[in-house]
Amino acid sequence: MPRLTKQHQQPDYLAELDEIAELSDMKDEILSRVSSAITQSMEFCQSYENYAYLWVDDRNEFLRQFLIYGHVLTPEEVEEAGDVGVPETPPSLNQFNEQVDSYEKIHSEVEQFQGTTVFNLWFRIDSRPFKQGLLNIVKRWSYMFKQHLIDHVTSSLNDLELFIKTTVTGLGLEVEEGDYDGLVDMMSHLMAVKDKQTIADNMFEPLKATIELLKTYEQELSDDVHLQVQELPEQWNNVKKQAVLMKQAVAPLQATEVGIIRRKLASFDVKQHEFREKFRQTSPFEFDAKLDNVYSRIDKSSGV
Repeated sequence: MPRLTKQHQQPDYLAELDEIAELSDMKDEILSRVSSAITQSMEFCQSYENYAYLWVDDRNEFLRQFLIYGHVLTPEEVEEAGDVGVPETPPSLNQFNEQVDSYEKIHSEVEQFQGTTVFNLWFRIDSRPFKQGLLNIVKRWSYMFKQHLIDHVTSSLNDLELFIKTTVTGLGLEVEEGDYDGLVDMMSHLMAVKDKQTIADNMFEPLKATIELLKTYEQELSDDVHLQVQELPEQWNNVKKQAVLMKQAVAPLQATEVGIIRRKLASFDVKQHEFREKFRQTSPFEFDAKLDNVYSRIDKSSGV
């Protein structure tokens, strides 16, 4: 075989160098594109950090502080209040409205997010699962406040309805003269109506406003709730009237029992005075060496 001369080997060597240089350039370009895609994707992920509190914060703790203070306390507030503690300022209905609206706004923002994003024409991020998960979390925050309002309305009406039924039954019982236990039960019902009056008299308008607010968020309450809102105010007024009539009816019996109690107190004072005088006369604890019946005197003075 003929041997290749140096002139024949030179072109092949240069071609190999060119190929190596080209491959190196391609490698550098690929690494550059990968690095660029990673940087852009990291920046893309960081753009969601503003929503991190939605999955990091404790919803139950947030609601607890909101119901007590109207907002979540900051460390500065706690430190400034010291041992006295931050004063309680329960939230108004407008504050509930603001909370729900804020999460509804966030929900609308998240809905505008793109499901997929492409960087450098080749690196694609599929954020649809994250987007759907974030939408669900936002809904949970929003619904937490709505559910509290729903529970507040239903529990308030149910509690008042049960109170009315119990009180009407109690006030409807007859109390005979000398029936001390019956009179005490009747007075407890009258006192309960008095204690309940301030709350019950001022609860219906705020509850109606709450129901109207819930309607704006497409949260319809049951027909039973609407029926309670219509009927309970009249029932409550009837209870107050019944309480006034019953208070007048039992006033003579109450006065009689007051007289009996006063006589018992006066009688007790007399007996106490007599016992004191007798005790002083017998002096069972007075030392006298001639007395040998000290223990019997003590027993006698104590009624043993």
